[in-house]
Amino acid sequence: MAAVFVLIVGCLWSLLVVWLFLSIAGVADMPQSLTMTALYWCGMLVGPLTLIIGSAAVVAEDTFSDRLHPHRNRLLNLHWICSL
Repeated sequence: MAAVFVLIVGCLWSLLVVWLFLSIAGVADMPQSLTMTALYWCGMLVGPLTLIIGSAAVVAEDTFSDRLHPHRNRLLNLHWICSL
């Protein structure tokens, strides 16, 4: 559940960065160096993309492991009850 929340935060963050880029690009003049501008905006997207990729990997791993071991949670609960 926490991974889904982080995924949503990453998507919202990246949309905010894109919106910021579009609003600044509409007001500002042409930059002197397109390479530096592209590197700057790609650097701004590193944080949101890290959140999106990391949380998507966690969600995918959790989904895959549930398919692989559907009774895992029941076995863990049974082990916990027996250890009392």
